[in-house]
Amino acid sequence: MRQAAARLLSRWDGPRCVTNFLHLAELLQGESLRRSAPGDLLHWLGQRRNEAAQRPGIDASEQLRATTDSATVEVRTIHRSKGLQYDVVFAPFVMAARDESAAERRKTPTDSVAWHAADELRIDIGSQHWREHASAHADELFAESLRLAYVAMTRARHRVWLAWAFANTGRNVTSFSGPLSWLWFRSDDMRDPRQLAGLKDNTDAVDGRLQALAKRSNESICVEKLDMDAPEPDLGNMTTSPQPLAVAEFHGHIERRLQTLSYSRLFGGGEHAPLADHDENSDAVAQVYPGIVDDPVPQWPRGADFGTCVHGILETIPFAELANPTGNEALTRIAADHGFFGADQEIIAAMARNCVGSELLPGSGFRLMHLGSGEFLPELEFLFPLGVARMSELERILARFPAHARGEGELQARRGSVLGLMTGFIDLVARWQGRYYVIDYKTNLLGASRADYAAARLPAAIRSNDYDLQYLVYLVALQRFLKHRLGGQYDYRRHIGGALYLFVRGMRDGDSAGIHHDCPPLELIDALDAWFTGDRP
Repeated sequence: MRQAAARLLSRWDGPRCVTNFLHLAELLQGESLRRSAPGDLLHWLGQRRNEAAQRPGIDASEQLRATTDSATVEVRTIHRSKGLQYDVVFAPFVMAARDESAAERRKTPTDSVAWHAADELRIDIGSQHWREHASAHADELFAESLRLAYVAMTRARHRVWLAWAFANTGRNVTSFSGPLSWLWFRSDDMRDPRQLAGLKDNTDAVDGRLQALAKRSNESICVEKLDMDAPEPDLGNMTTSPQPLAVAEFHGHIERRLQTLSYSRLFGGGEHAPLADHDENSDAVAQVYPGIVDDPVPQWPRGADFGTCVHGILETIPFAELANPTGNEALTRIAADHGFFGADQEIIAAMARNCVGSELLPGSGFRLMHLGSGEFLPELEFLFPLGVARMSELERILARFPAHARGEGELQARRGSVLGLMTGFIDLVARWQGRYYVIDYKTNLLGASRADYAAARLPAAIRSNDYDLQYLVYLVALQRFLKHRLGGQYDYRRHIGGALYLFVRGMRDGDSAGIHHDCPPLELIDALDAWFTGDRP
């Protein structure tokens, strides 16, 4: 078929021929479900041609198609448009509010509501917590409207038109309850879309925020007020003749130094520096620590696959299940997928059990297996911009904090300056007693016994692998995340618990072996935050 199409395209009417050719092939393909023999299909095609000549238009599917549909207007629902791209998109109804019929109309416990808890769909048909669940139901519907608004606005390659007006979009609701209003008009102290209703009496504030949005976009957004008294366009007399076109000239500056950097690329140097994360050996001198010196740690398994396996288990299997000493099918499956069987699986299960069952902070009761479903986020991804940040300035910042100081020129030798984006994944962000912790799992082999994992020895392993620089980056990302979520209520000293690096080979409940905890001072985190944006503290 490709060869035939190529030959047809060489004709003066090639596009028309190819369109007809593909149309006929499509009709024959559909009919082949009923007639499999080629002779029967040819006979059917001949009949259809004779019938069409006698009674044109008897079947809409056989009407002559346009040579190309590139200039046609497609009308699609937002759901159906997901994954598609168009040169130009008109989205006039994105301003509509969330589904009020499913949220606001449910006002009494006699109405059932559905919501999600711990990734499970639940239904409340009149419990004592009905109002709380009804609110969660409404929040989920609004979140869905925001997601659909995002889908609609990102379908365009070149331009998208959006419409917004102060209008009723549902029963007892206005466009102020819709996703565009939340994206454009909300202030930092707003936590509920209903708070936007107060703007209906302050149109100047609405206009001001739209103009401010356009200004921040560097003219990529244009706000145009429609004249409600303007006459309707005469579509019948509209011309489709193309306007004279000219090549646009670009006079801007393209920044060619931009990079996307992870912790390992930032501090490891090079373009593809490996992650110093799994099974690194520490050369620190062995010391004696009573009680754990004769307690050996397993030397095998080891390697990158082992580290990936342990991370996958801790990030996907509920902590309470990992604490159970009985067999775990999910753990067995993940271990087998990475090539670990038999005794290796038993070692991995014991490590995971010790990791989730150990008290992470002495006397706190803080154990991973005690975390509720809403108290942790696994694999939290972050991405934030990097201004022109020089390593020499970073060295000066770290020099003020001896625990993290580096030698003069040490970081500059790896990379002179950075510009672009900082990215990464935090293994776990956990909240315990109101404080947030960044937690990272380490499978490094530090020695033959648990003495090598004693808390007093871990700083040497942390420093030799630049893990302290890693969790400083993570804490900056966490601070930005919490500032966004908590707004003006955020307080570093009250909300940040620091970093917990868990060397799982050496962990046992009852002592602090394998657990490194550090909470850097606010002044250091703020200075690094400013450094990342290119500011000078």
